[in-house]
Amino acid sequence: MDVHSSTSDHRRPIRLLTLHEVEQRTGYRKTKLYELLDEPGAFPQPVRHGRNIRFVESEVDAWIAARIAERDATIGATKPLLVTEKEVAAALRVSTSFLQKDRLAELPRVPFVRVGPHVRYDLAAVREAMGVAA
Repeated sequence: MDVHSSTSDHRRPIRLLTLHEVEQRTGYRKTKLYELLDEPGAFPQPVRHGRNIRFVESEVDAWIAARIAERDATIGATKPLLVTEKEVAAALRVSTSFLQKDRLAELPRVPFVRVGPHVRYDLAAVREAMGVAA
């Protein structure tokens, strides 16, 4: 369904999408779309058209573009390189016992994370904390 919008001097058609068309564009089923509609700002609100609802095509397209932009922003972000205690000891030229004692201290100087039962170190964060060049 096309409706015209008077924006300045030119008339631009506004296309209204059915729920089925929105399902096809987003890949979401009706149930998920209604869940999103219940969350304020999570999805473009529909327009009533008699007993039916319609979605403004440009708003749905903008929502999809925003999801793509969010994805692309996270692709550029790098994950930390997590390494073992032995690798950190070699990079810092210290013993593994030094790292173990430091880890058990009240305020450890070398930052670490637990991955399940294992201890891993973010090598970049360790170098920064210890003032060691890469």
